[in-house]
Amino acid sequence: MGESQGPAQPAQRRRVVVLVVVGSPDSGEALRQAASQARQRNALLDIVHVVPAGTEAAARIMAKVKLGEFTRHECPYGTGAPVRLRVECGDPLVVLGLAAAGAELLINGLPRPPEADREPEPTPRVPAMPRLRRWIHAPVHDPGA
Repeated sequence: MGESQGPAQPAQRRRVVVLVVVGSPDSGEALRQAASQARQRNALLDIVHVVPAGTEAAARIMAKVKLGEFTRHECPYGTGAPVRLRVECGDPLVVLGLAAAGAELLINGLPRPPEADREPEPTPRVPAMPRLRRWIHAPVHDPGA
């Protein structure tokens, strides 16, 4: 006799934490934060390295090798979560948006724009008004009137 099988269970989607990097100095800290979040969420760490559009296949392969070296350098004892390394071509902000589509969490490892590093211009200070001490010296009533 054959065993009866219950209703098919829907496949669970894998939890994913995506990190988008371009190899900037800020990427190391972003990688460590992403690895920590992936461990906490028991999720796949999907590291996406962005190269310019039109990059040749050999250069993309080399970029993936360098991405692996970067990951091992920044997390020498491992990330503590499964890792997928990807190299995508195109504008970093567009790739960032596409990578976020199926992610539970997206961590932006892209470099900060130069204007973000500038000190904000100080707001012009208006000189404080001097304290006015004016006493009214007017008689309430004039006794000579």
